[in-house]
Amino acid sequence: MQDSQRLSTSANDGATPEEVFAARVRSERERQGLSQARVADRMRLVGVDIDATAITRIERGERRVRLNEAVALAQALQLELQELVMPDAGSLEEQLKRAVEVAQRAEVAATYWGEEARLARDRLVRIEQWMVRGKEAEDGVDQEA
Repeated sequence: MQDSQRLSTSANDGATPEEVFAARVRSERERQGLSQARVADRMRLVGVDIDATAITRIERGERRVRLNEAVALAQALQLELQELVMPDAGSLEEQLKRAVEVAQRAEVAATYWGEEARLARDRLVRIEQWMVRGKEAEDGVDQEA
């Protein structure tokens, strides 16, 4: 498999778009408590003639999916097509947990860098004071001479 065909995501590291699609179809079907036969029935209602064994093969990655079938699968699962081609981000609880962790790390980093900035300003003030005292001392020597 070419690297350009692989996705790099935390939820599906290295999965191809086809693998992500197959996994998402299966996980969404199971989450909704639908059988493969029921998904096939729903697809037939929107004009795509398919049977349960084809759904099984799609979920296993053993059968390629035509675009009209992908659209019908999304409709059968009451999802947007993009939801089937994007890796699963996990439950809302998992997403919230990750967002809180990122926010906490950002807060720690902001505190650290804020303290670093304060220390750098203090050092600059001391250097400036030192330079001014040095300049005043030079000026005093020049005036005495």
